[in-house]
Amino acid sequence: MSGRLPHLLLVSLMPLAGCAAGNFVPINPSPGLTGNWQIQSGTAITSGPTSPVFITGALQQQGSQVTGVFTVDSFCTTQPTFNFTGTVDASGNLALTATPFSVVAVKLAIPTNPTTVANGTLGAFGEICALAWEGPAVGVRIASVTGTFTGPVTANATTPPAPISSGSVSLSLTQASTANASGQFPVAGELTFTGGGCTSNTAVTGTISGEGIVLGSSAGGSSVSFAGATDPATSAIAGSAIQFPAVPCSGGSSTPSSYAGTLTRQ
Repeated sequence: MSGRLPHLLLVSLMPLAGCAAGNFVPINPSPGLTGNWQIQSGTAITSGPTSPVFITGALQQQGSQVTGVFTVDSFCTTQPTFNFTGTVDASGNLALTATPFSVVAVKLAIPTNPTTVANGTLGAFGEICALAWEGPAVGVRIASVTGTFTGPVTANATTPPAPISSGSVSLSLTQASTANASGQFPVAGELTFTGGGCTSNTAVTGTISGEGIVLGSSAGGSSVSFAGATDPATSAIAGSAIQFPAVPCSGGSSTPSSYAGTLTRQ
């Protein structure tokens, strides 16, 4: 077994404060790295796994101490979840290691704004991956998705076709400040579909991990679901599969329908 495991080493440009007595420069205790993270091998952040190692999860910073929980998708393992511990030094160098195994190593130069993509390297080796591997990597903190996102949607190709070919969707979301045991951040809110001359509201819950967001709601045995991805600044959410078991405002049609569209933060 082996593979895409997380072992991160991030570099954070931490603000430094001077000290009146002597030249000692203390580490800024601000939790600048705390939040939802995506780190992957390659040179660009993508909405889903497209590289040998793809890591999503949560980091928490307290002074010089950093901990994390990440799910790893790799060419040699199937999405295990690992805990991480590490430290950040006075120069802003962050080192994280998966515990209890040291099977992934990541080094990133974190910009002052962690939601700006950082570049570095990532290596996977040891018991998880029989094949030692190391290469370029990128990482970024994903801003909170709390807010309202609205945009036009069009029906995905289905058989039979959706009774309403287009409309608009609005998502009003609140993201939890802490992650669950798998490093995913719970999200709750309301999905509003407008089309065919009326509007329908559905309460939804789900999670965001890295850029990926999954929401759903069950009522009376049927469920509405939303699958999509945001950008690091969460300025928009691209909904690739907005599913309805029976489209609202369709005159009683029970035809399951799927829509796609980009919802922009309001």
